Amino acid sequence: MSSPEEIEANPNACLCFVDLSSNTFISLSGVIALIWDHERLRELWTRANDSYFPQGPTDPNAVLLTFTPERGEYWDAAANPVLIAIEFIRASVVGDNPVLGDNGEVPMRSPSVSPDR
Repeated sequence: MSSPEEIEANPNACLCFVDLSSNTFISLSGVIALIWDHERLRELWTRANDSYFPQGPTDPNAVLLTFTPERGEYWDAAANPVLIAIEFIRASVVGDNPVLGDNGEVPMRSPSVSPDR
């Protein structure tokens, strides 16, 4: 686990989400910051957290993080392995790259823009 000093020195982070049933992938890149709010930590605490932090919400290793996305990218591909195999064969026969789905970048709202815009 990173120390607070390491996070402050390099706050870059990436969150990845996958839905294997639909072969959909999302990657969000941005920055994290520590939040020193022990009252909020206690509000959010559940018993499931006790297995990771045995001292409960007062555990010195338990902290809150906030994530601000700066860039997002998605990939949406055919989930059917037969269709994927057919596309690889097609691409090989015609000497082309396989077309396996959509990919795109998602613009992220700037933190300086008010939410009502």
